[in-house]
Amino acid sequence: MPWSPVPGVSMGSFTAGESINGRYRVIRQLGAGAMGTVFLCEDILQVRRKVALKVLRSDHLEDSEEWSKVEYEALTRLRHPNLARVHDFGRITDSHDWFIVSEFIRGDDLLEACRAFEEQEFLDVVVQICRALEYIHVQGYVHFDIKPDNILVTRSREIGKVDTSKVVQVEDHPASTDRCLGPPRVKLIDFGLAEKITGTFDFAIKG
Repeated sequence: MPWSPVPGVSMGSFTAGESINGRYRVIRQLGAGAMGTVFLCEDILQVRRKVALKVLRSDHLEDSEEWSKVEYEALTRLRHPNLARVHDFGRITDSHDWFIVSEFIRGDDLLEACRAFEEQEFLDVVVQICRALEYIHVQGYVHFDIKPDNILVTRSREIGKVDTSKVVQVEDHPASTDRCLGPPRVKLIDFGLAEKITGTFDFAIKG
């Protein structure tokens, strides 16, 4: 049944099966925090692509209109293999809340994943994190909410010989327990960007 919002009211909660803006069907809640709630959704316009949709509470944004222009434009400019891709952004129909739709990453957070890392794997993950952060810094931003929960580690199963292997996503399988899986790959998620202007943080977003 489609979601029926109360006009002008902050609506940060949805249940499975509800639709957000007629496009994103809620599958389940992934997490929640002071700034908003993240849902696993299906994008019904993109061959049922699974995405992570974060509802940002408008009462936690000092200037939501300014935020909408600056934050989303910044996120769409970021292109890096170790950053989650941002697909869409908008305001929830008949609500003051905003949402960001990004690539859904299936993996373990950094603390969980590193429990079974070998030394070289751990060093490789650190390098990937540094490369992603360096890329963001070069663009003139810093990741305002970097923490283990926002660093996901994924693996892919390798099939065939090394030189002709195919890589497929492994679902519902602990990445650290299968030695047939490929090397760990880092994805930074849940951006809270602060733009660096003339050496000071003149504009900050805690997303």
